[in-house]
Formats: sequence, structure tokens, C-alpha cells
Amino acid sequence: MLGGGLIALDMKSESNDLPKLAMMTKKYSRYAVRLVSLIMNGQIIATIRGIIAYIGVPPVIDNCIAVPLDYAIDKWETPPHIAVICHMYYPDMADEFRGYLLNIPYSFDLFITTDTKEKQLDIQNGFAQWRKGHVDVHVVPNRGRDIAPKLVACKDVYGQYEYFLHIHTKKSPHAESLGEWRTYLLQNLLGSEALVYSVFEAFRVDPDLGMIAPPHYKTLHKRVGWGLNFKQGKDIAMRMGISISKQRSIDFPSGSMFWGRSAALKPLLDCNFMLEEFPAEKKQKDETLAHVIERIYFYSCEKAGFRWVKIVNIIEQNGHIKSAKIDNSEDLKKFIAKGSGLL
Repeated sequence: MLGGGLIALDMKSESNDLPKLAMMTKKYSRYAVRLVSLIMNGQIIATIRGIIAYIGVPPVIDNCIAVPLDYAIDKWETPPHIAVICHMYYPDMADEFRGYLLNIPYSFDLFITTDTKEKQLDIQNGFAQWRKGHVDVHVVPNRGRDIAPKLVACKDVYGQYEYFLHIHTKKSPHAESLGEWRTYLLQNLLGSEALVYSVFEAFRVDPDLGMIAPPHYKTLHKRVGWGLNFKQGKDIAMRMGISISKQRSIDFPSGSMFWGRSAALKPLLDCNFMLEEFPAEKKQKDETLAHVIERIYFYSCEKAGFRWVKIVNIIEQNGHIKSAKIDNSEDLKKFIAKGSGLL
């Protein structure tokens, strides 16, 4: 027997009720057709599976360093050697990203990937007057979102630079609640020149610091887990020579934007991913190799012998974040030393 959208008709109803009942029947019939469509293409089942996968996952409290740091920071006498690796699927965001990149107070080389020749030309024109370093824009297949371009197409970049920044023109069209996620990530990584100075102060005071990431976005901190990605995650972990457990807590740079020391990425790079391992783009919401690798970044960092830490721009704080205002380098080093611990 059908439920939900079924309307029971009382044959004794007054005749003037019939138009109203007809309208209601038409309305709920549309819902029924839509429901059948969603079931047939698998969206309902996928959504339910996704929700169930996160049941019981405790909300995450992000312990972060408030940035900019609360003390004067000297510019490095020998500038850090930096590669910014940016996947620009949406070239209309080039101006926005240019503005954020201007907050990096050091010169750096910029490696941009995109998926068509037309986009490549648009991006090259947008960065034609760039003066902070070399700009390389190349075309890659539309596989693996931003992850495959960074780990496959740009694999050889990391050996030439001590530090890197991963960013991309992120959109989440499937969820209105994530509309500001990109801005949130960029504000926490590149929100001001003083903030970027603070990033490199953290790298300076602790040579064992491997990755620096933003906290989870406000609508995501209750869903920080493996979800349906654990089986693939376990396989990737084995390729890296580590063991992971579903019973242990997990953390990762959700959104896949973060600063890093290139050596901290080596265990992942040594997996020698092939482009064909990443599925063709079909607007997948979860369960792809890209979603798995997003959850593996901090494991790679620890496997390589480094620590990781989270930072939060003072203007971006909210309820699930505990931030520490730090006013000296010794306290900064102590805070960093307390973090990590996935392995």
C-alpha cells in the first residue's frame, strides 16, 4: 500500500470540495513522479547511504592558532621557495584568486591547471601582467576534480620547491549551505599579508611542521568522518605503508586547500597515482578517489615524519572552533607540538 502522497477521497464529500481535492491530487502526483525519478537514478539511495554513513560521527572541535599571530614577525632574509598549485576549473574566478595571491609577501611560481584550451587562454590572458613569479597554465583531462591535477599532472613540481599551497576554484552547486565555503578557505589561508607571514613563522619555528590547514566549514564539522570512503582509504593507506582504523578519529583539510612542506606530501606522491585511477567526471558527491585522498593528506604528513596544525583567521571564527591567540614564538612551537596524532 502506498503512503505519503496518497490522498483518500471520501465519496460523500460535498461537491464544492472536489476542485480542492483535484488540485491536491495534481500537486502530490508531481511529488510522486519526482520521487520515482530520484529513486530510479539512484540519488535517493545514495543520499540515504551517505547520511547513514555519518550517523554516530561526533562533531569535531577544531583547535586552531588564531592568525595573524599576536606578535611582530620578521620577513625571512632568505625567501622561502614556494609553488602555488591551483586548479582553475572556473576561469571566471581568476580575478578573485589574483587578489588573494597578492597577499603572499614573497615571490612564488604559480602552476595553474584547467580542462580546456579555451579556459587556458582566458587564464593566460588574466595573468599576463603577473609579476610575482613564473606562471604556467596547462590543460589536463577533467578527472579527479582538483586532486588528480595536483598529484598527477603536477607531481614533478614538488621536488623543486620546499613549500607549496594547494587552492582551487571551488564550487558546491549541489548544496546551497556550502555557498561561502571557498571564500572561507581562502580567507583562512590567504586573508592578508600578515596572515601569510604567520604561516611561514609557523614553518620557521617548527621544522617538523608539514601542513597548515583551515578548520572545517561551519556546516561540515558534524560530518567529519570516512563516510563511504573507508574501504578505498584503507587501500590507499596500504600503498603508503600505513594502517588505518575506522575506530580511530580522523581529521583532514576538508575542501583540499592548505599550505604544506613538499616533503610531507611524499608518501602520497610515491603512490604514483595514474590518471585512469580517477573516475570520469559525473558530478559525483562522494566515494571517488579524490574524496578518499582528501581524507588521507594528514596521514601522508605524519607518515613522512611531520606534524600538521590548523589556523583560523580572526574574522572567520565560529562555534565549533577553539582558537589560541599566541604572542611569542615559544608558545607557537608548543601549540604545534600538541597537535597531530592520527597514526
